[in-house]
Amino acid sequence: LPIYLVYVVNVASGAIATTINLPGDASPTDIKATPDGRSVYVAVQSATTNLGLVAIDVLTNTISATIQFPATTAISRIVIDPHGRFIYGTSNGPNIVIADAITNKYVSQIKVAPGMAGTMSRLAIGADGHFLYSLDQGGPIVYVIDTVSRAVSSQMQVISFPPNQPGWNLFDVVAPQ
Repeated sequence: LPIYLVYVVNVASGAIATTINLPGDASPTDIKATPDGRSVYVAVQSATTNLGLVAIDVLTNTISATIQFPATTAISRIVIDPHGRFIYGTSNGPNIVIADAITNKYVSQIKVAPGMAGTMSRLAIGADGHFLYSLDQGGPIVYVIDTVSRAVSSQMQVISFPPNQPGWNLFDVVAPQ
C-alpha cells in the first residue's frame, strides 16, 4: 500500500517540521483548517474503508478523529463554515455531505440535484455561513444551498466565463462575502 502523508512546514524556516501518516490507503483530496486554527481536516478517499475526513490536532500534530461517511461517499472538496461548526464536502453524485466539527461525526447529506451532468468540482461558503455554493462542472450549474434548511435555494446555469479564463479556477474566489 502507498503511504500518504500530511507535511507540517515551519513557515519561518521553510523546513518540514514533521509528517503525519494518514490511515491505511487514505488518499488526500483536499485540506482545510478550522477558523480558530486548532484543527485541520483532510478529505480522503480509500479503496478499503469508507473514511471521509481525517481530523488533525494542530497542537500535537496527531490524528484526533476519523469521520466515516456512508459507503457510497467519496469526498473530493471540503469547506468549513466560518463558525467552525460544520464541514461540508462534495460527494460523488449529487450530494453534499455534512460532518460536525465538534463531535467529529457524520451528520447528514443534502441532495443537490436528481441527476447531474458532471461532477461537483468546487465548493465555497459565504462569510456568514448561511449559503453554500456548489459548482456542477458538467452543467455548468452553480447551486446555492441554504445551510440552515439544508436545501437548494436556487441554481443558475453558467453561460460563459471571461476570455482566456477556464472559469473553474475563478469559482474559488467569487463566493459572495
